[in-house]
Formats: sequence, C-alpha cells, structure tokens
Amino acid sequence: MTTIPDTKHRATCPPWCTADHDEQEHSDDRWHLSTPLWLPVVELATISPSNGPMRSEEFGIELTIGIEQRVDENEPYISVVSDDRERGFRLSLDSTRRLTVALSAVLHDVWEPR
Repeated sequence: MTTIPDTKHRATCPPWCTADHDEQEHSDDRWHLSTPLWLPVVELATISPSNGPMRSEEFGIELTIGIEQRVDENEPYISVVSDDRERGFRLSLDSTRRLTVALSAVLHDVWEPR
C-alpha cells in the first residue's frame, strides 16, 4: 500500500499506519493499517474424499500479516489472514507475544529434541 498524505487524519495516526483514510468513506469503517507483510507458507491439509480414505496433502499458501486498529480504539491487533481471505484471525499484542513464545518453544523441541 502506498502512503498517501492524509492531512485530515494523519496527526492522529500511530507511526506504523500507512492507510489512506480518505479512501475509507464511512467513519465506522476507518482503520489504521500497517504495510502488510506477505509470507509464503506450506500448509498440511486433510482431504476427505467421498469415495476413499482421508489423506494429507501439502498446499502452498500466502499469509498476509499486519497491524490493524480501528481509529476509535486504543489497542492495535496483529492480523494474520490467508490469501483467500477465508481464514485468519486478529490477535491482541499480548496474545501475539504468547503465541510467539509458544511457537518458539515448539520449534526448539523439534530442532533440539530432549
């Protein structure tokens, strides 16, 4: 997303906000948005065909990760959304920190088993 000067709202934006608030027509729809990060990942999905056994299959997908905050709220959230926009979640900063710690612990167990 290109940062477009928005003199009407820019003074109240957090430093990470790159949203063009003039494009957000209704005040209820105004969000502070960071520049998104795109992360290609491999997902293991379970396929259950109607005429055969369940199986697992790997799929390449892209996650969009960013910071989002409604302009009338005080706390930002970390957004993680699949490229099809059908799956995803917004986590509080504390939840994101705890998830990061938990993922690091799980990865440690994989890379350096006990």
